[in-house]
Amino acid sequence: NSLWLAPYVYCDWDMLKTSEWHCNIHAVARAVAGCPVYVSDTADAFNMEVLRPLLIPGRDEVVPCTWAGLPIDRQIFEDPTSNRSPWWVVNSTTGGFIAVAFGLCDTGGDVMKETLKPSDLELGCEHACLQVDLNGRGHAAIFSQEGWDVQLHYMGFSVLALAPLQLL
Repeated sequence: NSLWLAPYVYCDWDMLKTSEWHCNIHAVARAVAGCPVYVSDTADAFNMEVLRPLLIPGRDEVVPCTWAGLPIDRQIFEDPTSNRSPWWVVNSTTGGFIAVAFGLCDTGGDVMKETLKPSDLELGCEHACLQVDLNGRGHAAIFSQEGWDVQLHYMGFSVLALAPLQLL
């Protein structure tokens, strides 16, 4: 919906429960969509660990996006529930981009593979890429012309933070 509606309205999602089995993928989807991340758990069921990977360190604030999250151009007309590869959603931030690969096709346990390429983002300069892991670990490198490979299972996701490199 954001592809068609974002130029006219502010897209918003319903609340999520951090105690549900699918809460991680829902929290990430809301964050990359650029809308508020609302939770509706009771106080005793709220799980802060679901939101922690989405927060700016030391600020307890979700990384703010500057637009609505959109699929990459080459995947706009694909059905992510039947395509056996991860589906990319990208958004801009004040520091660069956030890109998330979602595993939305039930592949029966098979791994889905996809590469995000610089041409998918129309980058004007060299960028660094940080792949953020749910358990707080990450992997960083230059975002080269070969792109960034991800491998996912059904209902999995991979978050990439991209920032422009500047010479000192």
